[in-house]
Amino acid sequence: AAKTRFVDIARRVFQSRVVIIGQLRGTNTPETNQMRFQLSKTGGSLKFIKNSMARVAAKEFPDRVLLGNLLHGKTILIYSDAEDPIATFKAAKKLEKEHDGLSLIGGALESTLLTHEGIAKAVELPAMDVVRGDLVGALIGPKYQLAQALEAPKMNTARTLVQSLDTPAIKFARASKARAEQLEE
Repeated sequence: AAKTRFVDIARRVFQSRVVIIGQLRGTNTPETNQMRFQLSKTGGSLKFIKNSMARVAAKEFPDRVLLGNLLHGKTILIYSDAEDPIATFKAAKKLEKEHDGLSLIGGALESTLLTHEGIAKAVELPAMDVVRGDLVGALIGPKYQLAQALEAPKMNTARTLVQSLDTPAIKFARASKARAEQLEE
């Protein structure tokens, strides 16, 4: 019954959008809890699961079965279903830099398996908010430029009319009209 429970936990981890496998040595409980807290800020979690149980669960996911080969030693599983998966990679990489005993050895982003180098490259990707902003800019930018192009002739015509009202002949006519009104009074 206990084995089944641990396999179920491992199964939930491997179903996640992001799974990162790491080796952890020389940390104590408060440090581990601090790591969990840092990961939770990005929607990530950290679990210690017996390697044999994790391998059983990994075999149930064809696109992640190879992750079972990385499960050796004191292994941790970092995982997340957060909307921004890159934030979890960044948080895990930051933890690796801050804790000498932690080394990330591989993982997966959805159906893509990642080596340690792949995780480093994932960290370089922009956050989802940045990607969304760029996409909105790409969609709206051409429409804005088109609207400006369509409005330009109208603006040029209006500018030309205003400039034509300031010609010497118009100024003379205005001055003459004002003088005539003064004489009538």
